[in-house]
Amino acid sequence: MHSFQWKITTPVIVLIIASMAALGIYLTTSIRNSQLDNLRFHLEQEAKITAEAGLPSLLGQGDSPDTLAKKLGKKIDSRVTIIAPDGTVLGDSIEDPATMENHATRPEIKDALATGIGESTRYSITLKEQMMYVAVTISNQGGMVGIARVALPITTVEQKRKSYNTNNNPGYSDNHRTGGTGSLVYYPHNDTVNPGADQSIERNLYRTTGAKDNRSNKR
Repeated sequence: MHSFQWKITTPVIVLIIASMAALGIYLTTSIRNSQLDNLRFHLEQEAKITAEAGLPSLLGQGDSPDTLAKKLGKKIDSRVTIIAPDGTVLGDSIEDPATMENHATRPEIKDALATGIGESTRYSITLKEQMMYVAVTISNQGGMVGIARVALPITTVEQKRKSYNTNNNPGYSDNHRTGGTGSLVYYPHNDTVNPGADQSIERNLYRTTGAKDNRSNKR
């Protein structure tokens, strides 16, 4: 009798365990993809504002591209790079642009030159970690005069995924990054971003660079 019960119960237990494992993999993958999408979206917004703020420096007005990149990078806690149309690095928030190689062949730069925006995720030799890069063109009177690129490490996304695996709790919330006044705040349980933090980033960028805030006119 017991042997018969085990023959019935064992496959059911195995099926339940397999289903739970599959669901766990699906949920962690879904959360990671959602957070990467959020990160990509906000890097794009920061890159666009950086492009607007960087235009005067490329026209010889105000701060140099390198000074501006370092100022922005410190303010928003991101890596900021300003690049010439031929790939020459004009400014970078971390490195001395004079020592940096030409960026024309970088995937996000090639895509930005071709379509106006580019994105790639790869290992950074300089920072020694996996980074997401988003680049947009800087335009003046219909012509492209440069490229603005913003990047952040994706280690925090992996940390959130590992935390979910440990806690098995998709409803937790955590800061995407800390420090500075321009932090992004992620809420994995509903795949949204704190709108107050989002607006704070943009306001900080405009205040830092003195760029004109035309968002209300663009909506």
